[in-house]
Amino acid sequence: MSQAASHPDRRRWRAVLIALLVAAAGVFLVRAVGGGWRGSSDFALIYAASRTWLIGSNPYDAQDQRQAMDAVGLSPDWPAGRELISLYPPATFVVLSPWAAAPWPIAKIGWIAFNLAMIPVLVWGLLKLGQWPATGRHMLALAAIVLLAGPVHTTFRVGQLSLAATAGAVLGLALHQRGRSVSAGLAWGLATALKPQIAGAFLLFGLCKRSWRACLIAGLTLVGVSLAAIVPMELAGISWREDLARNIAAFAAGGQGDPGPLNPFRFQLINLHVPLRAMIDEPGLVSAAVLAMVLLILLAACVLAWRSRSRDQDLIALSLLALASLMGAYHRYYDAVLLLLPLVWALRRLEQRSLRNQPAAWVTLAAVTILAVPGAVMLDLAGRRGLIPPQISQSSWWQMLILPHQSWALLIAALALLGAMIGGRGQTAEGRSQKNQSHQSRSGLHQKAGDIN
Repeated sequence: MSQAASHPDRRRWRAVLIALLVAAAGVFLVRAVGGGWRGSSDFALIYAASRTWLIGSNPYDAQDQRQAMDAVGLSPDWPAGRELISLYPPATFVVLSPWAAAPWPIAKIGWIAFNLAMIPVLVWGLLKLGQWPATGRHMLALAAIVLLAGPVHTTFRVGQLSLAATAGAVLGLALHQRGRSVSAGLAWGLATALKPQIAGAFLLFGLCKRSWRACLIAGLTLVGVSLAAIVPMELAGISWREDLARNIAAFAAGGQGDPGPLNPFRFQLINLHVPLRAMIDEPGLVSAAVLAMVLLILLAACVLAWRSRSRDQDLIALSLLALASLMGAYHRYYDAVLLLLPLVWALRRLEQRSLRNQPAAWVTLAAVTILAVPGAVMLDLAGRRGLIPPQISQSSWWQMLILPHQSWALLIAALALLGAMIGGRGQTAEGRSQKNQSHQSRSGLHQKAGDIN
């Protein structure tokens, strides 16, 4: 009777999930794809630098980039007043060369289409990490979550590389778990070449798991792609290293990468430097404090990955590596696509109700959900437009706690995962102790039986 009653319930839930997915797809098409069609300003900058490299000029020189933009008709689409400053490593230009070889309108459409193709790849990879079936309610729910995620929308709207890099890295991990080390290494290498601050966490995870073959392939791929970009510039006598260093310095000191008060848009960043700079007006001390916290998290994650014998511990370690990356270096809201990793761990843990550390999963889920919408950007914009009274928007507690709340959420998620890691070790030790006691009890019974005989 209960089984018969459960079938309508399953069909009802499936219908609800299908309706949610359809609604999520509608929102996604309007906000993400439509926004990318009208915008893609970040991709315009990356395209201009890649195009400049492709024609043999300096991709880190603003004048050379402007000439390349004029040649392909990109200048009219460039946002007024936005500075041309190229920061991506040379390897990125090689990976994007198929788009850079096309005219700007085609390249823009092609990049949107490529990111659309990465959505099912990302969903499939996350399903494999969660050990969920590729069809059914898990697929429907996870696809809806990805389509509704704010970082995914922002990636499309500005034409960023975060979604493609994350999807490629997750694909590599899923392939590695299926024993396809060469394909996994290629995926990791290309994803790292595309955006190293996103995919680098996966490569470090592979090293900690002693996946030597996949990591070797990834390293060779990354080196090969980098040489393909650097050698032509060196032979042409282009001063790319000096110009790149100058761009990074200008970007970090008073530019859009500065977490301090010189950057009016600093609350669009999610790294941990932002709230700490609001509390401590010492850039060196803040950098040292963030570095110390991140190194401790990295050490814990690497030790856990090295010793891990379960999928649950692997997900905790990988999630910690992703969070350490987001907290420890320059990242904007769109890079929070990486938070799909701790989200998968939290949902998987909550689904297995018999396991301990349920509070850690709930805290992680809540912290990750905070970044489902660009709350910091919305609050900052509301303050600029006078929708929030100046006595609130300019107060110290608002600047330290409320505006950078998403940075604090990353730290809270990391602490929850560290707690789950410690609790998991305790649970494992307890399980081993119970197993040993059971074994000793059985041995004692066998001995007594032998004495009686």
